[in-house]
Amino acid sequence: KVEAYVDSMDDAPLLSDIPSPSPVIKRTENTNYRFTELSFGNGVRMILMPTDFSNDEILLTAYSPGGISLYPDQEVMSATLAATIVTQSGLGDYDLTGLQKLLSGNTAKLTPYISELHEGFNGSCSPRDLETLLQLNYLYFTGIRRDEDAYNSYMSRMKNMIGPMRAIPRVKFADTLSKVISKNSPRVINVPTDAQLDQADPGRIMSIFRERFASAGDFTYIMVGNIDVDEVIPVLEKYIGGLPSVKGKEKWRDVTPGFPEGLVEIEVPENSEPQSLVAMVWKGDFKWKPVDRQGFSMLMEILSIKCRESMREDQGGVYGVSVSGTASKYPKPEYTITATWGCDPEKIDSLAATVISEMNSIMREGPSETDLNKVKETMIRQRETRMKENSFWTSYLQSHFLYGNKILSFNEYRDFVNSMDAKTIRKIAGRYLNTTHYVKAALTPAVKDSDSASDPERE
Repeated sequence: KVEAYVDSMDDAPLLSDIPSPSPVIKRTENTNYRFTELSFGNGVRMILMPTDFSNDEILLTAYSPGGISLYPDQEVMSATLAATIVTQSGLGDYDLTGLQKLLSGNTAKLTPYISELHEGFNGSCSPRDLETLLQLNYLYFTGIRRDEDAYNSYMSRMKNMIGPMRAIPRVKFADTLSKVISKNSPRVINVPTDAQLDQADPGRIMSIFRERFASAGDFTYIMVGNIDVDEVIPVLEKYIGGLPSVKGKEKWRDVTPGFPEGLVEIEVPENSEPQSLVAMVWKGDFKWKPVDRQGFSMLMEILSIKCRESMREDQGGVYGVSVSGTASKYPKPEYTITATWGCDPEKIDSLAATVISEMNSIMREGPSETDLNKVKETMIRQRETRMKENSFWTSYLQSHFLYGNKILSFNEYRDFVNSMDAKTIRKIAGRYLNTTHYVKAALTPAVKDSDSASDPERE
């Protein structure tokens, strides 16, 4: 007789010790946008926004200042890997496999992160599994596990994956570009070397994670979706109000790497194919004002349109044209613009000159009404669609509370976008487009041995 298989998984609950609740000590209602701000006795701030966009969705995000910036150069690798290693190691009484079995059929998913300036969480669940989501959150503060097997397995996979990656021409190119635009900062790791991977220490990884999540007192949580504020508060008082907390608030450090001065041009002759990949990167100070942020976004869209038209449609021989820009407030307001494309090697310089020419044209004349109106219509249509998504409001509320960005209704946003005229965009272009201070990098075909052998200088 064959005995039936019996799963030996422990039947312990996910969370054995239920935390002691901490009450809501302040409640503020935003009647314009229908969200509630709660302050708990342990210092945690939480924003709740009920929506009816999806009956089966609740999104959760959280952030706290600090992040990798608080650690010295030699611990950047450990800090970078900390959240991943912890998630690979399970929680509470369960290793990762046991945890996955326990949560089979449960929609609760929560991922911790440690970025350059912050640590926090991103997660989601259906309303019925909200308590499980909150228990997972609680365990990341109080019940992480050290699992040497999980650590060794993950690092082995990393090394086996990264080794072959280093030989890929595009990876070499991206890694070289990353080093150049960060002035070889040891804190910027695009493709880690063996030496950098060896700096990771399993004990330090665990202690860094515990340090980042030792106190919830300076965390802000944002929950958006199918929730009833009054009904959910008692559960939040238990699992959010019950999080450990110590007095004092942390702040990230500004360890931003420098950007090269002037015009820097580099060539990476590593491509195994007779094609080139080109990148141009600009970086500079930014004014964190509503007009600058909106104008910069519109400028990037307009520049992208003009570069695609000129490079792909007028000149040919180019593919994958991308022009994009981002602005960030912390640690200091800065913008980054990146233009990338693939082309025949002999067209690298002429196409780069086209990008500069289009920048000069916008700085000199501003955008055409056709292009400006096209961008306005697209942005307004996208905003109207996105405002019916939980993910939009999760991100939008985070921008409001983290950066102080004003929340705009759809009508306010539409009017603001429509108020941006060609003169304003030309002024923004003059402020942020720079035709003499940037990095230009090109991946070019590798020199074949036969080419070197026929070099007359060697004969």
